Amino acid sequence: SSFYRWHWTQTAGTGVVTVAGTQGYSLATADQNKVLEFAEANLLSGSTELPGLIIYSDIPVPLSTTQARPIAVSLISPTAYRLWPNPDAVYTFQHRYYARPVTFTTNTESYQCPDNFGLAIRAGIEWQAAKFADDERAPALEATFYVQLAQLRDTEKRTMGVQR
Repeated sequence: SSFYRWHWTQTAGTGVVTVAGTQGYSLATADQNKVLEFAEANLLSGSTELPGLIIYSDIPVPLSTTQARPIAVSLISPTAYRLWPNPDAVYTFQHRYYARPVTFTTNTESYQCPDNFGLAIRAGIEWQAAKFADDERAPALEATFYVQLAQLRDTEKRTMGVQR
């Protein structure tokens, strides 16, 4: 999809306490396999909120033996993340993340999509049903579906200020 990466599913993650000298951590059980990417992250030192961490998405932060207050974080698996450099004290890692979307299956009843996608989703279902039934209206329904997606993309570009 050319849409902005699931910005509507941004969710607060469960905080994890860090340990001095340990660079890799598991996400809280409630967040495991749900994090598509970190949206924002920071550390707490006691009750003091520290500046936001730099988020590396494509390349994980390197392993390090140097201990200092971490300045960067990256997701290294669906269940784990790594701070850089190695924490020099006990902190609480806080984050917001883009949630992985629910995979659509035949028995899915709840879809993670914003309300404004409802018409496009219905048009896509109608198109696929018509195609499956060899209905002569399938090409027109396909065109309607793609027009609705294009309108949603244009609206998102305009409202998000992102040109792709």
